[in-house]
Amino acid sequence: MVARFVALVVALQSPLFLLAATVVLSSEAYVLVRYGELTWDKNAIIEALNFSIQTVTTVGYGNWETGLSGKALLDLKLVSLPTMLVGAALFALVISGLTNFYAPRPARPPRHCPNCGHQVQ
Repeated sequence: MVARFVALVVALQSPLFLLAATVVLSSEAYVLVRYGELTWDKNAIIEALNFSIQTVTTVGYGNWETGLSGKALLDLKLVSLPTMLVGAALFALVISGLTNFYAPRPARPPRHCPNCGHQVQ
């Protein structure tokens, strides 16, 4: 059981790492667009992570109540579009990895020798 779990973690390691990197990069882009510079303000970081996670999971699509308008809002939308696409692709990789890992393998029909008809392995 532990070996299967370790194999699952190894199989999903790359997509999950890329998903986390997408959230971090999108959060940084959000802070740059919203505040004009990178900041360590706790509220800005929480707001940026909230925006990024909603965007990556496409849960918060259309949630543009940021107080921005004009070019800043357009820039924020330009950040969110590739974030949603990458997030959707990475979630598809994670789900397909889980499915491939846990789905039962179909039984292969036995093969027979074409000359004598005996079953071959």
